[in-house]
Amino acid sequence: MSGADQPVRVMVCVTAQRQCERLIRAGSAIARGGELSVVHVAPMDQPLLYGENVGGDSQALDFLYRAARSFNADMIVEHNDNPLDAIAALAARLGAQCVVLGISAAGTSKPFGEALSSRLPGVRVHTEL
Repeated sequence: MSGADQPVRVMVCVTAQRQCERLIRAGSAIARGGELSVVHVAPMDQPLLYGENVGGDSQALDFLYRAARSFNADMIVEHNDNPLDAIAALAARLGAQCVVLGISAAGTSKPFGEALSSRLPGVRVHTEL
């Protein structure tokens, strides 16, 4: 088996949007049977799943949790006001070889993927359109 066929440890970063399921699918394809983790980082003042404002975000995260499980992935949801720090620390702790992200918001001076890549030398940061 060549190196390109080896399983990869992948971490997929999602927001509380159902369309992030495509990121989980992409991460699973990259993992090629390797370990897959799905991560959502919410600001400290935002309820995660069953806080005061149960609604769209919690339903989307529940949907993404089920999608993650369908790909045999675990899902980590945590509070942190600095998502870059939180995601970099999680990637390091998990031993991620690749981190999958969605595209950054238009108009940012330094896209999130670039900033994350500079924090994680040797880790592939894959931006899915």
